[in-house]
Amino acid sequence: MPEPDTQIDDSFLESNERYLYVLTRALWEGMDEFPNVTDYDAREALVALVSAQKAMSTGIYYETRPTNPYAAAIYEAVMTDIEAVRQREREAIGANTGLRDSTVLKLLIFLRRLEVHTNNGRKRSRAFIDMIRRLANNDSPSAEEIGDPEEPLIIL
Repeated sequence: MPEPDTQIDDSFLESNERYLYVLTRALWEGMDEFPNVTDYDAREALVALVSAQKAMSTGIYYETRPTNPYAAAIYEAVMTDIEAVRQREREAIGANTGLRDSTVLKLLIFLRRLEVHTNNGRKRSRAFIDMIRRLANNDSPSAEEIGDPEEPLIIL
């Protein structure tokens, strides 16, 4: 299991479900561009994303962009949507209190674990990709919908 020291429980996933859907949709957008993408390409992108978010959560901005073009496209799609969510929240709330680096890191670790669990071990496996496709096409909120001023993000 990747990152065994990181605890991710159901309550965390439930409270960050909107963000998880955005990341899922972003993964799918990155994968959908290429018909030959495999679970291992997604894994490489998720490893790089987790590494980048670990660095960011410590205050160091260091990108570990994958050299594999499929993984790089997935990486870029996810990073773009993360920034879009943060921008929308800044506009809606007027502060940078929404999506934290530590939350993104935990959600990416969850997706990484999901990939490891779903991958059937075959070189051209697409089981994880198929699962992400089904999840992403299931009325998930997009990055543009997160931070909508009509829907409060903070519940008191």
